[in-house]
Amino acid sequence: MLDVAGVGPILIVAGGFYDGKSVTVEPLTRPCLMMEDDTGKRQQELARVLYASFDAVRAFRGLLETPLSTTYAFGTPRVYPSFCRLDTGRETLLQFEERLIPVDTSHHLLFSGKCRDPSTLTWDKVAVKLVMNYGSEVHRFLAGHNLAPILYGSVAAVGAPTAYVMSLLGKEWVTLLDYRSRLPSDASTFTNAITAGLNKVLEVLESKDYVHGDLRDNNIMILVDAERHPVLDAGQAQLRVIDFNWAGNAGEVQYPAQRNDSIEGWPGRAGDLIKAGHDRQLTPISPPVARTNMDADPGGSLKLLSWANVGLAFSFIVFDGIISVTFVGSARASGAAHKCDLVATAREQLRPW
Repeated sequence: MLDVAGVGPILIVAGGFYDGKSVTVEPLTRPCLMMEDDTGKRQQELARVLYASFDAVRAFRGLLETPLSTTYAFGTPRVYPSFCRLDTGRETLLQFEERLIPVDTSHHLLFSGKCRDPSTLTWDKVAVKLVMNYGSEVHRFLAGHNLAPILYGSVAAVGAPTAYVMSLLGKEWVTLLDYRSRLPSDASTFTNAITAGLNKVLEVLESKDYVHGDLRDNNIMILVDAERHPVLDAGQAQLRVIDFNWAGNAGEVQYPAQRNDSIEGWPGRAGDLIKAGHDRQLTPISPPVARTNMDADPGGSLKLLSWANVGLAFSFIVFDGIISVTFVGSARASGAAHKCDLVATAREQLRPW
């Protein structure tokens, strides 16, 4: 699907894909200003974009003659067929099954899946996280101390996030945030065991001068039994740390600039270095007030709607050989919720594969 839209003097070209269940829309070019300049650069850029769009429409005719593969699960990536396992060094088949976190509740790209060595018939259940930056070294270090899921390996794809493949924790593992939001009546009995487990995580990280950066209760998993009591090992709660996006060496890695600062308690400002001791300040040794599980501005993906403030907007979509053209009059995004529904839905689906 090719989506070419104009908002006032701005031209936007996006590509879309519908797999029968979900829609993915991705901008193919940066916004192109359709106004002359003395150097002719804008005209040249516009000509290249329009020619490429026309060429893409012609290419669609050939694609329509080839049936799409139905071997992929709905709403899952298609560019990571295998990865190299860290423990064996062998290329391993990878299949995605479903998204673990719904699109409308989180921006995280986390999937369940399975992997197997081509020489065997046994599939292993895995979790796959797609992310641009990841502290894999810290993840592997904690996993070696049974304090994080096993990191099996990773695979990169040009123009897409890297896929990190790890062991999939079962339903008996819940976040510390979830555990504390529904405490059993005798929860105080396990306070010391949980504190001991958290201190162990911190001590192991500090022994290598590592930092996690986001060691909040929503990034710490705890093993519980059928009655939601923590399962103890040598008097300590069994914990697993997840989400190593910001992890690395203390004083070298940084908090992201788009961190959600509505969450209270960050030891450093957005963009600052994550220093030794920050994890200990942030880690929920005692039960905290419930907080949201968002690291970035949840509205960031909808900022393109502000472009609809002025001018005449148009859009035409090429899908399955049919061209659909839509014109929308001048309107501010805040007052055109109905006509912007389709745009908002598409922007919420922005996911690089």
